Amino acid sequence: MIRNVVFLILFGVNVLAAQAAPIKMAITVDDLPVHGSMPEGESRLEIAEKMLKAFEKHNLKGVYGFINAKNVDEMPETFKILKLWKDKGQFLANHTYSHISIQKISSQQYIQDILKNEVTLKKLATEQEYKFFRYPFLREGETVEKRETVREFLKQNHYQIAQVTVDFDDWYYNEPYAECKDLKAKTCVQFLKDSYLEFARTKLKESLSLSKELFGRDIKHILLLHIGAFNAEMMDDLLKTYKKMGVEFIPLQEAVNDPIYKIDSKFVAPKSLTFLEQIQKMGKN
Repeated sequence: MIRNVVFLILFGVNVLAAQAAPIKMAITVDDLPVHGSMPEGESRLEIAEKMLKAFEKHNLKGVYGFINAKNVDEMPETFKILKLWKDKGQFLANHTYSHISIQKISSQQYIQDILKNEVTLKKLATEQEYKFFRYPFLREGETVEKRETVREFLKQNHYQIAQVTVDFDDWYYNEPYAECKDLKAKTCVQFLKDSYLEFARTKLKESLSLSKELFGRDIKHILLLHIGAFNAEMMDDLLKTYKKMGVEFIPLQEAVNDPIYKIDSKFVAPKSLTFLEQIQKMGKN
């Protein structure tokens, strides 16, 4: 009887310990230096400063920002944003020059768009640092030939794909936020804030559940965000929310060491799916 009680106590402790294990997740930010609409009176630089201040408050260093240098060439003043990002201890990587969807151009044109982005990256980052690649719209190709051609280029040029396992469509909130803010509609803004955090919680829970379904364990997750005005406004609250859920923020370099990121889903379609969703589709084919 006593042995059984002791077993139950120890088992209970182990269960609690397992439940208390942190959710490891890397934060990544797409579309530097410019993304989405802004409320009147704000600037692109102020948006970046606000986001970086939140990272600093939560002691986050080495957060990867994926850049589209076309915006820098068209708006040279935004180069300051990339420099500020680096000055604050964060990293930069490749998101193609023009943020074009892969199905709209040939594989060779797409590769040239990746290479063109390197011109700006080389001014700010070492090759070892910037050799992460994020597909715009998370689309890897609508044909096998196109997908494999680009992947072979990335491999030969020592790029590692920065996959995404947690995505809550944060970009969607920028337009309505700018409109509500300009109209001074406080109720509208508060609704967006509440909805944003609730959706962030929901999508993280879905990703945690899916990773356990696919791999039988918690993986090292990669979160997709954008450098929009509303994300900057919400970043401190978002990071607090995730911490309350048990998230421990880790560098992207640590996250991609999880063995799951060596899997090639072979997913071919003009769709935007997270890495977990791609693998789920692979299992059903």
